[in-house]
Amino acid sequence: MRLLPSLGMALPREVPAGGRVIAGEYFAAGTRVGISATNMHRDKGVFGEDAEEFVPERWFREGAGEMEKHLFHVSFAERAWDVVASPGRGGRGD
Repeated sequence: MRLLPSLGMALPREVPAGGRVIAGEYFAAGTRVGISATNMHRDKGVFGEDAEEFVPERWFREGAGEMEKHLFHVSFAERAWDVVASPGRGGRGD
């Protein structure tokens, strides 16, 4: 699921009140932004230098809980296409 996410599109988020700086660029509140799950799940800064490789052991390494925070989880059950994320990470968090 991490290397080949089921969604090939960017998952949109709305910038919260006060705006945010993302990757050095300022975005005003209400602006719609998004990132591809494929790109995010292959971030070497999060998943290590072997981010492009299938290494199941990575989930047993120290700091694996931090990696978990950076995964997109999509629910197709109750509300189709409702992205479930941790509160404060841009998702609904409910």
